[in-house]
Amino acid sequence: MDCSPLVIDNSYHVVKEDVLAEWVAQLLLGNSLHIARVIECLDSRAVAMKDKAIDCIIKKLNTVGVYKRDGWLFQMISWIALKIKLHEDNGSGKVFMNAPHSAPAQHGIDGFALVIDDEKMIKHIVLCEDKCSENARSIITSQIYPEFEAFENSEFDNRVLAEVSSIIRSEDFLINIQDDIVDNKYWMYRIGVTRQSEHDDEAGRKALYKDYDKKVGGAVKRRCAASVNLDDVRKWMEEFSQKVIKVLESKKSKDV
Repeated sequence: MDCSPLVIDNSYHVVKEDVLAEWVAQLLLGNSLHIARVIECLDSRAVAMKDKAIDCIIKKLNTVGVYKRDGWLFQMISWIALKIKLHEDNGSGKVFMNAPHSAPAQHGIDGFALVIDDEKMIKHIVLCEDKCSENARSIITSQIYPEFEAFENSEFDNRVLAEVSSIIRSEDFLINIQDDIVDNKYWMYRIGVTRQSEHDDEAGRKALYKDYDKKVGGAVKRRCAASVNLDDVRKWMEEFSQKVIKVLESKKSKDV
């Protein structure tokens, strides 16, 4: 939904929950490269994890608490939505993304992507904040906007440089682009949220992202969002978490 000059919201909806549960389970196990290749329609296989490792993930989902659990699962979903969008827009070989967090409530950038152009220079860097909430507007104003303002004020330039350095495997490539990494003219921001029904239309979207342009200046392409309406978000996430756990259980060794 193009709400220029305020924001462009790349909203999405879940079509096949069983497929999504499979992909999220693999991300929880650390198989982000596998899922990235699946989205790019490339040959791939997931790393088979030990039963103990699988049990550890299941235990976290069952004991961490609803809000942290839902936030962790939503970050996986938002990562998938971003990967699909960037792949559709740019094609294979031009998108480099960080792996999703390996634990609930982990500190750091929720989602991070580097997109390069045909000359192998920076096209843009995407900085993401993902929040699963029953009140998206409140979360945006109290938690996401302050974080984006800090990035804009160069408080986290070192984080951006560190993230790029961690996802680029070629030293020559990294050296070639390193001076542009902390130039925020290349930075795009992405708000990932579970929106409510009152935000479904254009007027609702503008209310949801009000003042985005005051926190992140410049052209509208710098202000992105990715929202999904899950109706009763806590009920949906509870049911989805059980599907993910079922998938995880199926990954265990069948040996007695």
